[in-house]
Amino acid sequence: LGLTVQLGHLAYQKCPVPVYASSLFIVIHMNGVHSIHVTFCGCSNAPHHCVQLLCQCWFLSMVLQPKSCAMFEVLHQYQLLSLSSKISIHHFYDMLECLTDTTGLVPVPVWWQYESN
Repeated sequence: LGLTVQLGHLAYQKCPVPVYASSLFIVIHMNGVHSIHVTFCGCSNAPHHCVQLLCQCWFLSMVLQPKSCAMFEVLHQYQLLSLSSKISIHHFYDMLECLTDTTGLVPVPVWWQYESN
């Protein structure tokens, strides 16, 4: 079915001038790595796309034309795990991939491939 997230407006408000992200957007969340559709607010007084993402507590991987982000919650969780158990970011991301699909049948979106395009 696909999920589309509208940024820049209150919940359940539709933007009259939506600006669609150029491709699928990769979101790293506490329950896995997800690929979703994102529309930014295109109103005349709308803040920059980066600001719209940060207002939703989504930390961008790139400032210019972002295509992926990590939720603030997942960054906080990694910080706590890193300080208490010295877990590496690689092992933490492996855990998130397992949360996304433990069977290995569905490919997990790879965020760095989206950023290089």
